[in-house]
This record gives sequence, C-alpha cells and structure tokens, in this order.
Amino acid sequence: MECITSARQAELNAAVRMRLELGFPDAEVTPIGPDGGVDVIARGAVAQVKHESAQTGRPALQRLYGARGSDTGREMLFFSAAGYSRHSIDYADEVGIMLFTYSPLGDLKPENGRAAFRLNSNCGIGPAQQRAPETPRRSTPPPAPLVLPPQPSERPFVINGIAMLVVTIAFVLLLIDGQVIAPLLLILIFIPWSICVAALMIRHRRRVREYNEACSRALAAYGYGL
Repeated sequence: MECITSARQAELNAAVRMRLELGFPDAEVTPIGPDGGVDVIARGAVAQVKHESAQTGRPALQRLYGARGSDTGREMLFFSAAGYSRHSIDYADEVGIMLFTYSPLGDLKPENGRAAFRLNSNCGIGPAQQRAPETPRRSTPPPAPLVLPPQPSERPFVINGIAMLVVTIAFVLLLIDGQVIAPLLLILIFIPWSICVAALMIRHRRRVREYNEACSRALAAYGYGL
C-alpha cells in the first residue's frame, strides 16, 4: 500500500476506512474546492480530514460541528495525521465527535472513547445506533382495581367521650355542693360508664390495627411494598 503523501489521499483513505471499518457504506469524499468544513460525507455522518504536521486544535473541530448544522442524527468524525491537543479532545468528548489519527499507511487509531467504541463495535454500530435485543412482550390482563377496607369510624368513641365528660362535670358539681346523690351517681353511673368507655377505646384501637393490617395486605397484593 502506498504511503499517504497529500491531503487528497488522506481524504480518500478516510472515506475507504469509513466504508469498510466504521459502518458508513456510502461514504464519499466531497469535490475538490471549498468544502465548508466537510471532506467526507455519508448519509449518517460527516467527516473532516487534516493532513498536517501540527496537532489539530479545537477551532478545526468547531468548524466540523458547525458544518454538521442542525442534522443531529449525523455522526461527526475527525481524522488527523498529527494527533490532537488536550483542549480539542475535551471539546470532542463534549459535543460527540469521534477522533482518529491515521498512520502514513492509512491505518486508524482511535483517540477518544467514542471513536474506540465505533471502531471496535461489530459492523461499526455506534452508541447512537446500537440497540439492545427486544424482549418479547407478554400480554398481561389489566390489574384489578385496588380496593381498601373501610376505615373504622371514630364517631361512637367521640360521642361517648363527650357524654362521659358531661357526666364527670355533673358529678364534680354535685360533690362540691355536698349532695347525697353524688356517691350513688359515682357507683351506679360513673364507674360503669368509665369501664364501658375504656372497653370502647380498646375495641377501637384493635379495629384501627386490623384496618392497617388489611391495607398493608391489599397494597402488597397489588404490588406496592410498605
């Protein structure tokens, strides 16, 4: 193979490498003359080629990025004979340009991660085009509606609490006035009612606990973990 000795030979080499190694089978060099920052063009890519002894800097990459324009579906590739500056590599990683250097015989060497992935991928499929194999979808019936148990009512507990408060106030007033009925009220009404209210509180707490457990089971059966 002949050594690359001119810019045009470098462009032709880049087009061949894009077709054979990088997955752009329709890559072609642009006509000789002002190229607007693009030396090789394909349906899915634009490329710039530099055949210079100095490292390629960021401005050259910015011209390629501008030449790509709004067609963001096209990949951007840059080929340099002398390598790249640190700032140009950082910029290429930022905007998604693949950086390659080429030897005098035309062999490519990737200079950033995006270029290495493209060159090493099977059939030149890059990260923007590679897709994971699709898993066959199974038809699943729609989930049943989530039904929670009714929440226990606190109304009886509130009513009994108010009634107990009223009886307590009446008992205290009678006791202060020295009424004889106060002890009878204490024995016949206040103490039994207190026991009933205490039992009602215990029952209400048990119902609240059962309600929470039933809600947890319903949510777990529906796929929500608590």
